[in-house]
Amino acid sequence: MPTVAALEIGQSCRPDLVAELRAVLPDDVRILEVGALDGIDPATVPPIGSDAANPLSTRLADGRQVVVDEAWIAPHLQAAVRRAEAAGADALLLLCAGGFHDLASDRPLIRPAVAVARVLHERGVATMLVVVPLPGQVPASEAKWRALGFDPVVLATPLPAGLDQVVEAAEQHEAVVLDFVGHPADLIDRLEQALGSRGNAQVFDLGRYGALAMADLARVRAPVADRA
Repeated sequence: MPTVAALEIGQSCRPDLVAELRAVLPDDVRILEVGALDGIDPATVPPIGSDAANPLSTRLADGRQVVVDEAWIAPHLQAAVRRAEAAGADALLLLCAGGFHDLASDRPLIRPAVAVARVLHERGVATMLVVVPLPGQVPASEAKWRALGFDPVVLATPLPAGLDQVVEAAEQHEAVVLDFVGHPADLIDRLEQALGSRGNAQVFDLGRYGALAMADLARVRAPVADRA
């Protein structure tokens, strides 16, 4: 049975994070959840500082929310990659919007932002509103999307509280990119319906498009695995 590793920056297991992935993967693909904070005492997680380059929100196994700096969590995430590889993962999906430019694997590794960027380029999107939950994430988000070939307008507002603000700001854009992994499907649907009544902006949720990219990869690789 093919195995897909779901890489989480918090502690596994997170049914909310893998819901989109489970919905689109072929039935014969197993999901292995691996968390960067698995086995780590939450008391040792340092508080986020004002100098954090990219604060990322995640959850512990008991449901508590924590905010970690991308630079601090990066080596723990790399260790999670190695654990997933050792456990037999055939491919890995990063369930986080962080860039993690140095993250490496000898298996296919899907980054949601790259998956969305590929679709945006294919569709010739020129103007895009990028939505992040925290103000401290704006500089890193801008840099990430510029490196991917876009000139983004980044709005920091939490969802669903900021839904009306997003709809208002999206009027001059072709695409709204939700630069976060973990939005529930019904929230994405609500935003799509609200935007549809105001203009033509299409929603690109990183969690959803990352899952779709992994599903496409699983379908392509399955015949190869069957012949092995």
